[in-house]
Order: sequence, then structure tokens, then C-alpha cells
Amino acid sequence: MQQSNPPNDAEQSSRNNLEALRRQYEAFPYPPADTSPNSLETGSPSHILEIDHFIYGGRRDWTQPFRALIAGGGTGNAAIMLARQLRDIGCPAEIVYVDLSDTSRAITEDRAKTHNLSNIRFHTKSLLDLSVAEFGVFDYVDCCGVLHHLHSPADGLRTLAKLVAANGGLGLMFYGEYGRSGVYDVQNIMRRIAPDDDQTIQLPLLKTLLSNLPPSNRLVRNAAVDHTPEQHDAELVDKFLHPQDRAYTVPGLASLCEQAGLRILTFAPTGRYDPATYVQDDGLRRRCARMTNVERAALAELIAGNIGRHVFYATTQSNAVDCVAGLDGPDAANATPVLKHGQGAALAVKFRPDSVFKGQFDDFTAFAEPPALAADIMRRIDNETCLEDIYFEIAMENPGLDWANFLNQFKQLYTALHGLLNGMFLRFPP
Repeated sequence: MQQSNPPNDAEQSSRNNLEALRRQYEAFPYPPADTSPNSLETGSPSHILEIDHFIYGGRRDWTQPFRALIAGGGTGNAAIMLARQLRDIGCPAEIVYVDLSDTSRAITEDRAKTHNLSNIRFHTKSLLDLSVAEFGVFDYVDCCGVLHHLHSPADGLRTLAKLVAANGGLGLMFYGEYGRSGVYDVQNIMRRIAPDDDQTIQLPLLKTLLSNLPPSNRLVRNAAVDHTPEQHDAELVDKFLHPQDRAYTVPGLASLCEQAGLRILTFAPTGRYDPATYVQDDGLRRRCARMTNVERAALAELIAGNIGRHVFYATTQSNAVDCVAGLDGPDAANATPVLKHGQGAALAVKFRPDSVFKGQFDDFTAFAEPPALAADIMRRIDNETCLEDIYFEIAMENPGLDWANFLNQFKQLYTALHGLLNGMFLRFPP
């Protein structure tokens, strides 16, 4: 009988890590989920408008089949959101949910039943065990807040990269190094005062510690991170008692993706990763404009200093398509602006002469003034009318308004609603 070789140190460390993760999420399923029938968490990554805009250039034909993998699906926010949206637009879709925790899977299955969803397949499995032979390839892969908990995030990302179709992409979230100042201090403190206790014993000690931190503590001084002991137990455990947790900078993520054969398409919301959001000097802005997208994102991260979560979209290095929808091409007139929430006409009535857009990035607020035609444009945004038709309607009421002036004003509006608020995207004819 052939005997298997014992695992080496790296393999054993990976197994130990996965078992620790499984135990945590069995006891403290995460994130805390609202399981009521009318609840639907929507966000980034993996909102259908973002997938279309950032990966498919706003041109995907959603009448065609769509396969998505939710790797490390937790209590199901991404799976339920995406499955609901795909069902509602009539897309023949298959969502594959994978997670280590039976408890988390059961919560997600119950939520799927509550929402009458039949387009999700469930598996209790490590994402490290996924293979093309068993699961095939996917048009889209979601992995939100998972890889940074693995023994080797690089191994996890390489595994996922192999599962992405040639023209597909990924929506990812990793912790950001600068915005988590103080979090790792508290993790370190807890390892020192309760090194051998399990998380259920550590939890009341943690709450006591958080109540006793002095104003000088780096976590207390970090306004972007909630350190109150009244948070949900699962939130406290995941943030401060996690057995494996690391954070990344933008350059670190770019390197991680490159090693996996991927390239970053964009971070979201895009305005948070634009130095122009933070610096107003024209000379500094011109210097920043010469940089690559990743270089600008890295600079914005340093300037902001408070990004605790990096949400971004990526595709394979072999995919040479210009994936992200934009307004600088020759077909800008064919672009249809679509809103993530609300109706343009309803939003237009809220505009006043002193109106400003406010993008809230944790403890930093970015402001943008709407252009003169903002209300006129918004009133005509119905998620179906293209920019050319909007222009002609407005031009009839504004003699002398040329296309270049209109487009410039729309870009100002788009910079605020898309870049700061992550609330407007573009669709083009497939």
C-alpha cells in the first residue's frame, strides 16, 4: 500500500490556519447578517453595475449566461446581492458559493430561501481546493475580505486566477495598512494577555481592554475604526481576535496580483484613489496626472492616510481589452448613464444654487460642486437614454450649447457621482 508523505511545514501551517478559520466562523459567523425578508445588502465589490462597468466596459450582454464564484462567501451578502440582481434582470446565471463554515453556509442558504433564489449552488470547501476540473471557469470571481486571512494569500489568489475566464475578472477586498492603525496593536495586546485562551474566553477580556484604552492609544486616535465594545461579537472577534490577519498597501496588492498573473483594473470608488480628490493645487495635480493608475492610487493612499479596506477589480494579464468603461473614446455619445440608487428626476429636484456633492471616506469628506447643467442632466437620466439624446434635449432649451461644452459638464457631474459617491456608471450598446 502506497503511503502519503507527511505534510511539510508550509502545508501544515496552511492546514492549521484553515482549521482555525473554520472554528472561528462556526462560532462567530461573519459578517453579522440581516436575515429579514426585505433586507438586501448592496455594496462593493460585486454590484452588477460595477461588474459591468469595471470589467466588461459597460457592454456585457446580460441576456447571455453568466457564472460567478463567491469564494469565502461568509453569511452571504455578496451571493444574495448578486443572485437577486441577476434574477431580477432575467440573466440565466449560476452563482457558486464556497465557504469553510457550515454555520455560515446554513445562514446563506436560509437567506436564499427567504429571497426565493434558485440560482445559487452551495459548497463547504476551502477556496484553496477549488479547481477548473471540478468547477470550470467563471465570468466573475468575488473574494471579499478572505485572502488576507490565509496562511499564504498569494497561493489563494493564484488559485482564483486560474478559475477566471479569458475575458472575465475578479472583485476583491483586502485590508488597507494605513487605515487600520491601532488594530494590530490591540491584536498583539490580546495575544500577550490571553495567549492560550479561545476566542469565547478572550472576548470579555477584549471588551474590558477596549473600555480601558487611553486617549493616546493609536486605535483610539484612529477615527476610521470603531473600537467601542458595544459592537456585535462577531465584528469584535473578526477585527481584534483573528488568528491570521494582514493588511496591504496599493503597491503590495499590485505585486500580489502580478505574481498571480493578474492586473488591477481600478480601485473603487475611483475618487478615493485619485490624488486630485485631496490636493487642490494645479501644479501638484499635473504631476500626479503623469503617473499610471496604480501609481496615482498609491499616492492617494499615502495622502489620505485612512484607507482601511481596498476594494478593486482585476483581470488576467492575458486579457488586453480596455475593460473599464469611460468617456474619452469616440463613442462617448452612445454612453448611457445609469444610477445605482434612485431616479435622476427625483434627485434633480434636490439641487439648489448652493448644492455640493459630499463623498464620505471614513473621517474625511470630499466636496465637489455640480456643474451649471447638473439638474437638467439629472432630470433626464432614466438609465435608458444615451448622452447624445440627453444633449439634444437640453440643447433645444439652451441655444448655443455645443457638444463639447455639454460633455465637459457631464464629466464634472460624473466625476462626483461616480468617483466620489460610486453611484453612477456607464452602459454602451453590447
